[in-house]
Amino acid sequence: MTLRIVLADDHAPFRNCLKTLLDRQPGLSVVTDVGSGHAVVAALQVLGSSLEVDRADVVVLDMDLRDMSGLTAAGHILQMHPDVRILMLSWHDDLPFLRAALELGVLGYMLKDDPLAELVHAVREVAEGRLGVSRRLQHALRIPVVQSPHSAD
Repeated sequence: MTLRIVLADDHAPFRNCLKTLLDRQPGLSVVTDVGSGHAVVAALQVLGSSLEVDRADVVVLDMDLRDMSGLTAAGHILQMHPDVRILMLSWHDDLPFLRAALELGVLGYMLKDDPLAELVHAVREVAEGRLGVSRRLQHALRIPVVQSPHSAD
């Protein structure tokens, strides 16, 4: 089964690069990529109103969108579609941001400079309804560090 990803990041070169990298991973497909909070909310309204086969499995959402915060966008998304699984992507390695995202119902929080293998692992974890948090932040939540089966030792 291919996991369908909606990607929202306002930095177009980063978003395009990440889209390409995720699309190259077995079993992952970026079905929509957008550059704003309003656009991701609108895209999920369209996907949510179409056939079940067209729905997103995971939303990879930038914490710092120009038109609204990622937390605000996540709140709108979860209000419309409580079953949507969101992975926040951020430069912020601060515990308050991580806690705010988790309290909102976001299942994943990765840093933009985390290795690709860890991000892919987190996407898969979030798609399964499990927590996917950056290894660098897991200690802050007292989460046991989980090795990605794809990471180099």
